[in-house]
Amino acid sequence: MLRSRVLSYGERPCLLFKRNGVSQTLSWDELHEQILDLAGTFLSLGLQKGDRVAILSENRPEWVITDFAILSIGCVTVPIYHTLTPSEIQYLLEDSGARCLFVSHPSFSENLSRWKGQTFYFEEPGFSNILGEGKRYREKEPELFRSRVETASPQDTVTIIYTSGTTGEPKGVMLSHENFLSNCRSCSTVIPVSEKDRYLSFLPLSHAFERMAGCYFILFRGARIIYAESLEKVFENMQEFHPTLMSGVPRFFEKFQEGILTAVSKKSAPLQKIFLWAIRAGRTWARNRQEKKTPCWLDAVRYGIASLFLRPLRHRIGKNMKFFISGSAPLSLESIEFFAGIGFTILEGYGLTETSPVISANTPDRIRWGSVGPVIPGVEVKTAEDGEILVRGPNVMQGYFKREEETRNVFREGYFLTGDIGHLDEEGFLILTDRKKDLIKTSGGKFVSPQKIEALLKKDPMIQEAVVFGDKRKYVVALLVPRFEPLKKLAALSRSEIISFFQDRVDTCLKEVSSFERVKRIALLDKELTQKEGDLTPTLKIKRRLVYEKYKDLIEALYEEVTQNKH
Repeated sequence: MLRSRVLSYGERPCLLFKRNGVSQTLSWDELHEQILDLAGTFLSLGLQKGDRVAILSENRPEWVITDFAILSIGCVTVPIYHTLTPSEIQYLLEDSGARCLFVSHPSFSENLSRWKGQTFYFEEPGFSNILGEGKRYREKEPELFRSRVETASPQDTVTIIYTSGTTGEPKGVMLSHENFLSNCRSCSTVIPVSEKDRYLSFLPLSHAFERMAGCYFILFRGARIIYAESLEKVFENMQEFHPTLMSGVPRFFEKFQEGILTAVSKKSAPLQKIFLWAIRAGRTWARNRQEKKTPCWLDAVRYGIASLFLRPLRHRIGKNMKFFISGSAPLSLESIEFFAGIGFTILEGYGLTETSPVISANTPDRIRWGSVGPVIPGVEVKTAEDGEILVRGPNVMQGYFKREEETRNVFREGYFLTGDIGHLDEEGFLILTDRKKDLIKTSGGKFVSPQKIEALLKKDPMIQEAVVFGDKRKYVVALLVPRFEPLKKLAALSRSEIISFFQDRVDTCLKEVSSFERVKRIALLDKELTQKEGDLTPTLKIKRRLVYEKYKDLIEALYEEVTQNKH
């Protein structure tokens, strides 16, 4: 795939990035040449087909160069997210049996005392020296390289991607050339991406979502990839490079929305009212279009006026943006409506590492809010008796690395068991309702979906995050992370009064749910949940089990027969 694109696009820009504040570009030809040179280095080291090579780095051109160099000689890439703890990194290196490790910064690997393999760094001049050595070896042994490339098979394993460990020990998912390419081919028939597009990459390439959607698929379509300097500079890079596409996870869009509203709140009172009115008018118009309602003439007039006020905001966010893509976890309807009101489409999709990853996706011409879109071509989906989503297709993994029994346990009659609960509606849109392993079963025998309750709670402007518990208990409780800025206005209240204030808001949020689903007691956390503290995965999902262990005493206290003053 890569070689065919290089032949087509040659000197055209392929990868854009910034180094020391200066924008730089790699053409398709330059990218390919560096891949070949690094592959030569691997051959000189004696790496054999099937050997594992790990990458511990943030997103950057060297990540892609190293990945393709590994694949080109039949080796296997083991991506590792750079913010994992040393013990987590050590586990992945040992479990995969990696022979080499490529690291962007020495600080990322300085505490890996048990790592005995070879380590290489992306920092200059080290990487250039490695490429130079590889070029010399490649020129000396041209037939060796050619023979390794030509013996590649579509079924060869190209990567072992470790699951994030939200429900236990990480497992290595083995994916092949065909797994990824089948996903690229299927997505290309429903997601309009062309060689004219520019994709801004900031989600971790170490995970299947960005690896496929933000790398292989973009290169498959001949488009250009722009690497954000950092998560903190994503908005700045959007304004500088004017991408047409980018992917995000729900937490990114929530923070993005919060940032926009914060910026609006700093304007004068009249301007605040105008902007908020314009956003509401835009949301009404977008909601009517989604529900296929014919808007009245007054709504049309309101939307026309609102568009004039929102145009500078749209221009500032992304004047060339065609659409955003959201994955990894369910996106709230609040966020979808908010961005639609401004004039931006978010295409929400669904998939897992084990499915390379896309199973379904909303598309520009087939979109339904609250769904994760129609199933992509070539993939089959059905539901089991208990509602679990089952998947079959060329995108489904080869299995878990060194875990044959666990691999067998997640397949039934050729279908992969996703662990998610949902259904296909009458028009073929996939609706997710629960995560099977996360379902809470109260001591009364009632099932509660924590994600459903958490999503309802987070609609409250005072609640930033919510984590619900209650398995095998007589009632449901929640840990809440408040929005700290508006919380300052309650500084005069006592602790018990603040708890009562939030409990009232929780009760209001959940007034429409069944009695057994309602959160009976809450506790407030005094800081955000973060990946650094071990609360979140690299794709910003809550590690529910670890959060419980971390705040066990606080949670258990919510089940004691004491007054809420104590909490």
